[in-house]
Amino acid sequence: MIGALLSGLEILKRPQLLLIALLGSIANSFILLLSVDYYFSFFYEVFVLGEIADSSIIDMPFYLLATYATEILVIVLTIIASLMVWLYVLYAYSAMLSQKKKVIQALSFAISKTPEIAIVSSFLLALSFLFAAILFFFFIATFSFAGFEIVALLILIAALGLGAYIYLKLSFTPLFMALGKKTLKQSLGLSWKLSAKHLLQIAVFLILLSTISGVIAGVFSLLSEYPENEIIAFVLLLAGIAFSSAYYNIGFIRYFEQLQE
Repeated sequence: MIGALLSGLEILKRPQLLLIALLGSIANSFILLLSVDYYFSFFYEVFVLGEIADSSIIDMPFYLLATYATEILVIVLTIIASLMVWLYVLYAYSAMLSQKKKVIQALSFAISKTPEIAIVSSFLLALSFLFAAILFFFFIATFSFAGFEIVALLILIAALGLGAYIYLKLSFTPLFMALGKKTLKQSLGLSWKLSAKHLLQIAVFLILLSTISGVIAGVFSLLSEYPENEIIAFVLLLAGIAFSSAYYNIGFIRYFEQLQE
């Protein structure tokens, strides 16, 4: 585990590893730039201003779809696009680290997997949407149904725990597809099996990996506040996101390789 965490620092010896994460960060920044107005319009009006018709918990989703159809469509498309960028980056790093490919070759490998990446992204979105819908229902139920609040709250907490458990069990699915050339169905089963004996260790590792990545991004974000030049500040912020992403992906792949040894 410690070795995998330290392996992320391989970026310092091989700066070219940063290029893939940098391209991914630029792509995600572009996606965010195109969609930020739609996100703001939907979430601010619905959750801040509370501009929701007086409707039942069953009718509310239909009201939101009818009123904010364009915003919701853009949000869904941008989520899929961001998921695809994340998978492109992961696939490219997998090719560089495990197959010893150069940057251009790794990017070419990732792009060649576009149909596969699109399927995985759509699956992840559908799974996330289903989970979010369940959470939303029980969250609203804690305020809406008299006498049902405590039960709904307990179910909500249990659902969050179940979601975390499923995430840990299936977290290696993309790597089985990228490195093992397995189908989505096969990769789901292999990831579930691999995590069976290491679930607690995987949870600790991912928490540590995410924390360190967050600290890296936070340091660069703090540094970006000092330059008066907005371009320099943006470059620092982007570099921090790229460095954090590269560290996370390298550590994640190395840990996956360790588990299979």
